[in-house]
Amino acid sequence: NVSQYTAQSNTLLIGGAGYWSASYLEDGVVDMSYFGQQATVQPPTEAVQQVEVIRNSANARYDGANVVNVVTKSGTTEFHGRVYDYVENNVFNARAKNSTAVPPVTRYNKFGANAGWYVPWTHKKLFFFVDYQGFRNLTTPTLNACLPTAAERAGDFSADTTTGPCGQ
Repeated sequence: NVSQYTAQSNTLLIGGAGYWSASYLEDGVVDMSYFGQQATVQPPTEAVQQVEVIRNSANARYDGANVVNVVTKSGTTEFHGRVYDYVENNVFNARAKNSTAVPPVTRYNKFGANAGWYVPWTHKKLFFFVDYQGFRNLTTPTLNACLPTAAERAGDFSADTTTGPCGQ
């Protein structure tokens, strides 16, 4: 079921146009699912060199009225690369003033590395760029559950209300 409502929840709207009017390109090549009108390959942020948005009346070589073209990085004659790590941990987070509640466990980690250069035996005619990104999310969800009262366990639900969580 590909409907307007499910596609719009994760689709980019440009210039007030409908969700069906945007095309997604990666390095000039069409990169989209026509069923959901969404980009299929999403390169890591560190591998993106440029994002070009053409809106309202893109020329005929493009597939739609609005175009998002993601240009990825490439190799150069100089070696370049980077290693990165983005960490979220509840140990680093601040607590609210006078709070005695134990914060939920949060372990979010996005890490990666990339490198680009030329292939030495090709006389600087063949270049490469490699990117890796890893993701770990060990966040424990907060579970709010209500236990039945003694009367509810006995089958008497007359005192049960639906005004709030757990009848509060």
